[in-house]
Amino acid sequence: MVEITPSSVTLGLSEGNNTATLTAKAYEKGDEKTDASITWSATEGQDVIELVNGAVKAINAGETTVTATYVDNDGETKTDTVTVVVKPTVVSLNKSVELWKDDYEKGYPVSVLDIEDVTGGYVVLDGELKTTLTFKNGKYTVSSLSLGEMELYVETRNTVYQMTLTVYERIYLDNLNFQTKLTNTDGATISGIFRLSEDITLDETWTNEAVFAGSLDGQGYSINGLNVSGGNGLFKATENATISNVALVGVTLGEDSGAFAYTNNVGTTTFENVYVSLSSDSKDGLLAGLVADNSLVNGSKILAKNCVVYIPEEITAASSFVTNKSTTSNTVTVESCTFINESKTIVGGNVTNGLVNTNSAICGPKVAHNTYKANWADVQADAYNQDFKYALLTQENFATYMNVDGTITGLYELAEDINLGGTYYGVNNTFAGTLDGKGYTISGILVPYSGGASAGGLFKTLTGTLKNVSVKGRHDRNSGIIANTCGATSATNVTTVIENVYVEAEILSDSAAAPISRHCNGKNVRLVN
Repeated sequence: MVEITPSSVTLGLSEGNNTATLTAKAYEKGDEKTDASITWSATEGQDVIELVNGAVKAINAGETTVTATYVDNDGETKTDTVTVVVKPTVVSLNKSVELWKDDYEKGYPVSVLDIEDVTGGYVVLDGELKTTLTFKNGKYTVSSLSLGEMELYVETRNTVYQMTLTVYERIYLDNLNFQTKLTNTDGATISGIFRLSEDITLDETWTNEAVFAGSLDGQGYSINGLNVSGGNGLFKATENATISNVALVGVTLGEDSGAFAYTNNVGTTTFENVYVSLSSDSKDGLLAGLVADNSLVNGSKILAKNCVVYIPEEITAASSFVTNKSTTSNTVTVESCTFINESKTIVGGNVTNGLVNTNSAICGPKVAHNTYKANWADVQADAYNQDFKYALLTQENFATYMNVDGTITGLYELAEDINLGGTYYGVNNTFAGTLDGKGYTISGILVPYSGGASAGGLFKTLTGTLKNVSVKGRHDRNSGIIANTCGATSATNVTTVIENVYVEAEILSDSAAAPISRHCNGKNVRLVN
C-alpha cells in the first residue's frame, strides 16, 4: 500500500501560503519500504499546481487530485490520492453596486462591475448564501432578493472581489398614487426611489409637511397645476435629495415660498435637468424657482445643473433660484442654468452672497415661455440645448437688447454681423451677461470725446463675458472701444472674461484711449487669446 501525508491540502496564491510538501510511504506485508520508488502525478489539464517529486506550488485557483504510485516486488501497482484545493485571493473593494428590484428579469450588464473575465458570483446576507449570479450574453441576473444592503462576491479565475450590494425598489408614480406616496401631515421624512410614469395634474391646493430625502426622477414628465398656499412647496423641505428630469409647469406660489421646498435641511440637494414655470397668480414676496430659504441649517448645500426657471412678466415680486442664503457655511451653486424673469425683478443681497454661477444667466432675456416649454424634451434629454439657451441678436434687434440704460444680463449670441453706423452705446449701460459673437463682427462703433468725463465704448462697464467676436470702431480720449471699465468695482465672485476677441480701433486723439478698456477694476478680469 501507499500512504500520502498530509491527507488533504489547501493553498492560496500569495507568497507564504502557496506551497506544500507531500510525502508518501510504501508498505509491503506491513513493512515500510524505505527504498521505494514513488511516482507523483496530478490530474491533467487543470493547470492548478506545479508538482515536482511531492513539492506542490499553487499557480491557479481550483481543485486537483495528486496521486502517488508505487509498483511492489510482485509487479502490482499501489496508489494513494490527496485532494489539493487552491483558493482564489479575496480582494475587498470599496465599491457599491446598486440593483433594482423591478429589473431582476432584465439582467444587469457585467460592465458595471468593472471586472474582467468574470466566471461567477454569489450574494451573502448575515453569513448566509442567498443566491448565485447567472451570467449570459454579457449580463448577469439574480433571483429575487430582499431590499437592503448585503455582500456581493464576484469571481474570476484567481480572485474573488468582495463589494457591497444594495437592492432598491423603484416606486412608480401616477395620478392615482402621487399624493399618497409623496405627502404627509406630520413632518415625517420620505425616502426611496421615485419615478413618474405619466404627466401629473394637481387640481386642488397642495399641502405637504413632508421632508423629502429620496430621489425623484421625472423621466421627462411634468407636474402641472401645483398650487401652494403657504410657505412650503412640493415638499416642506429637502434633505440630501436628488430631483431630476422633471418639469413643474404653472406653479402658483404663496408669499415667501419655493416651488420644490421651503428649505433644505442638511446635506446637498441636487436639481438636474429641471424646468419650472410660475403662474401669474403667484403672490407677492420672495419667490424661489427651487428652494425658498437655504439659511436655516448650517452646512446646507444646493446644486442646480441644467435648470430653467421662468417668471412671467405679470409677477413683479423679487425672485431667484433660491431666495435666501445668509449663512457663510451654506452654498447655492448653479451650473448651466437659465433664470428668465420677464419683469426683470431679481433678488439681491443674501441670494447673491456666495452664489456660484457657472455659464448661467441670472435674470435672462425676455424669451417666449412657450419656447422653453416646447423644448422641455430637449432639456432633459440633451442636458442643455444651446439653441434656446441664448437669445439671438440680429441687426434688427441688437439695439433693443444692448442700447439700454442700466444693467444688461442674460445669454446672447450674434446671428450675423452687426453695423452700428456710428451709434454711441456706452452712455450708462453695464453688461453683466454673456455675449458670444460666434465669429461675427460688431462694427461702426463711434465713441466721441465727452468733455473730460470718462466715456464708454460698446458698453460703459463690462462685468460679464465677451467672446468669439471682432469689434471695430473709432474712439476719442478717455475711452475704450469695448468699455470704459472692465471688472466689478467691489469685491465679488464674478469674473469678467474677454476671450477670443479681435479689436480694430482708430484712436482719434493721443490722450488716455485704449483699444479694449480704459480701466480694469479688481483682480477678477481674464483676457484670453
